[in-house]
Amino acid sequence: MLDALDETIKAVLRELGGLDPDEVDIAFDAPDREWAARVGKPTVNCYLYDIRENLDLRSTEWTVERQSNGKAVTKQAPRRFDLSYVCTAWTADVEDEHRLLWRVLATMIRCPELPRHLLQGSLAQVEWPVITEVAQPDGLLRDPADVWSALDNRIRPSVNVVVTLPLADSDPREAPMVLTRRLRFDENGHTQEFIQIAGTVTGEDGKPLPDVVVRVRDHAYATVSSPHGRFWLSGLPAGTYTLVAEAGTTTVRREVNVPGTEYDIVVAGGSEPEPEVKKAGRAATRPKRSR
Repeated sequence: MLDALDETIKAVLRELGGLDPDEVDIAFDAPDREWAARVGKPTVNCYLYDIRENLDLRSTEWTVERQSNGKAVTKQAPRRFDLSYVCTAWTADVEDEHRLLWRVLATMIRCPELPRHLLQGSLAQVEWPVITEVAQPDGLLRDPADVWSALDNRIRPSVNVVVTLPLADSDPREAPMVLTRRLRFDENGHTQEFIQIAGTVTGEDGKPLPDVVVRVRDHAYATVSSPHGRFWLSGLPAGTYTLVAEAGTTTVRREVNVPGTEYDIVVAGGSEPEPEVKKAGRAATRPKRSR
């Protein structure tokens, strides 16, 4: 991943900064005296000097992705690591050095998130955004002299660039989707069973539909689909029911068996809304959203 990040930084400086490879080299070596003695043409050096976890971005959340095979993949949010670069310009003339360093600064501050089309190698497959911080006063490089004394070289003007990369510390887990849950009560020797069912409301294009009212026809069970199209209905005894999904002026009905193996609803356009049966003395209420 580190080599892919180096190549990405190089691509950003080439494509967005306009650094012609025939005129300017881009290096990632330690800029010590020995390296500096070998520099023969204008060069931008991006030296990686520190890697540490960004604790402000640490998350313990898990995401669930439903698969077409009836299973679900759970993934924990990756940990995020800050990679700190000290960027310097090396030329024979100090004015050229300053112009080149300013171009590096002007290029990197326009990239609070590295452009996805410029991500190289394995970095192009990363789902999370690759964010940056440039020349921040509270960064690690508070005293540049510490770096240059360690490199045994004279101090030079530099731009500190921090790139944050995700790194997963656990593998995704695949398991069957939980669509039916049973809750049994035993009272005075008599056992009652109530069932919770779960499904997804989607459009004809397969995209999840939020804020769809889902209810059980001729019963009081009702809910509203979540932002991801998921819905849950609790407390149903075993039996056959008709699920009714109401999305705007479109109503879709589906007969299901409880307990069953699948409760998804596909909402297609063109159906008429189902007439409501109003009960005297009670105002109609909107069901609560699924949690």
